[in-house]
Amino acid sequence: MIKIYGLFIGTLILAGCVQQPERTKPIAPEVPTVVDEEVQELETIAFKVKLTEFSTGNPLANQTFELQSAKGELLGTGTTNAQGMASFEDVALGQEVNVLLESPVMKISRHFIVDNENDELLIETYAQNKAISVPILLQEPELPTGCEMTSLTAMLNYYGEPVTKEEMAKKFLKKVPLRIEGGKLIGPDPQDAFTGDPTSAKGVYVFPQAVVETAEKYATSVNEQFAASDLSGSSSQEIEKYITSGVPVLMWITRELEPPVTNNGWWIEGTMEYHKTFQNQHAVVLTGIDESSVTIMDPLKGKVVHDKSEFFTSYESLGSYAMTLYKES
Repeated sequence: MIKIYGLFIGTLILAGCVQQPERTKPIAPEVPTVVDEEVQELETIAFKVKLTEFSTGNPLANQTFELQSAKGELLGTGTTNAQGMASFEDVALGQEVNVLLESPVMKISRHFIVDNENDELLIETYAQNKAISVPILLQEPELPTGCEMTSLTAMLNYYGEPVTKEEMAKKFLKKVPLRIEGGKLIGPDPQDAFTGDPTSAKGVYVFPQAVVETAEKYATSVNEQFAASDLSGSSSQEIEKYITSGVPVLMWITRELEPPVTNNGWWIEGTMEYHKTFQNQHAVVLTGIDESSVTIMDPLKGKVVHDKSEFFTSYESLGSYAMTLYKES
């Protein structure tokens, strides 16, 4: 009897002096013949971009942007013509691209997949070197001390948001009343909250950081992408860059551009700091600027033109407070 030990690994291994089976020469596998195939070229088209001013639909000429691949590789740059159009040749169908438009104050990016039915991208952006068409919105009678919320609402309306000044003041603005504690009048930091209530004639005011936070709360509530920024401390030249790029700026000045008047005040809660109240503080939207004058949307008067130098002197006298926002999507 022959006993078989070992493992079966491809061939049978026999123990002892058992005669091994005759080995056969392995047959080499056939190597398939490589057939040259013609390389198929990718189909390409001319990819076009049209730039318009979002509030009027007017074409924007001489605007430079970049075309990038999905990986960020630069495919080219282009400048729009008088019809607001620019074209890139030989862009592959099905390719994912990013179109980037830059100005001195912002950067806008759009993602796009090129195909035969989507060979043109419309970008709505901001007018250059033109007066900004922020709508006239008056604060009275609903918000007698709500110049900041009225101005902010006008800016949001400019971007197509249907919100009202009353909604902004009631739902999104943080408000803290004054109170007497230990014989002292205690109130909030104006950068953190509105002192009192803008629906009351006894309301006081609020400063840029709290307005930025108010704008951000609104944007979150409607799922919109707004970039809100505190521009406090900016020079007139820096502010002007926003205006010439079509982005309005909310600015704190004095009424009638007179010197600031302070009187009384309150102790800022949680600190040893005493805040003197500005009696003639006002907030407006700067919408236009040239060599000698500025145009504003004044929530007490409507459209007003001021001397440029006097306007910025008033702005600086209150501490150079300003903020802005623009719509990213």
